[in-house]
Amino acid sequence: MKVIIYIFLLVTPALGWADTFIDMQVDVVSNDNVSIGNHLPDRVPDNALVLSTRIGFPMPLGDGMFTPTVSVEHSEYQTYPLFNHTWMKAGVSFKDKFGVGDVPWYTLGAVVGYKYSADDLRDATYASVKAGLGKHWGDNLTLNFDYTYAIENAAHDVFDSKRHTLSLSGDYLLSDDWMLLFDYTYVQGAVAPNMYPNSHIVADANNVFVTDPVFGSGRSAYKLEGERLDKVGLGVNYYVDEQSAVEFNYAYWQGSRLAGFKSIWSNYYETIYTLSYIVSY
Repeated sequence: MKVIIYIFLLVTPALGWADTFIDMQVDVVSNDNVSIGNHLPDRVPDNALVLSTRIGFPMPLGDGMFTPTVSVEHSEYQTYPLFNHTWMKAGVSFKDKFGVGDVPWYTLGAVVGYKYSADDLRDATYASVKAGLGKHWGDNLTLNFDYTYAIENAAHDVFDSKRHTLSLSGDYLLSDDWMLLFDYTYVQGAVAPNMYPNSHIVADANNVFVTDPVFGSGRSAYKLEGERLDKVGLGVNYYVDEQSAVEFNYAYWQGSRLAGFKSIWSNYYETIYTLSYIVSY
């Protein structure tokens, strides 16, 4: 935690560079199923404090904008400190419009990163590519449609994952100060729920599992392939001033099996509440 706070203070003087921007965010998160378990007592709730900062260096490229970024995000959990982790990422993105005037735009991007975890088995490298479309509809509504392919290679195979993600998100300006946020996300790929052993979950995981005491003794993490995750999100953003905002978000996740026999994990669900303070320079 002290290292992350130091980074926050250290990067601020660098903002004297022309066109450089920085986004800093503090989140208080309440999650009723951080273990992504299926039934009680597999489901484990916890709260977290998340600190993040992202620095970007936008520059014109043709008619569009090319932006390299670096970011750091640290999550500190209240009850289960072995789940604490820090992400460090670097990425590039390009954004341009399909012509002039009020027309759609497209975005292309790539990110690489590394995850440092208090539990060494969850240390991981990360890489993703992304493509998206967006458009303003009148003065109040903005819609975005994005596809992301991400690969995470962890210290233990159980936590490896390859995921395809489709998302439809948007915002609607309610007034000069208030904005409504909404999104739907579809994810296909591997998950690693932390659960108490039983014959069904061992079969579903094809015996790919590891003893994992992050959320208590006697539990294991199981790698499940071919899973589907659906998320519905709703939030509000309040404009404080030109450089800051307060935001509240609700997210509901649900899991199901894409192929083969019904997974014992198919009844998974997770609810997340996030209160954020955002500062941009």
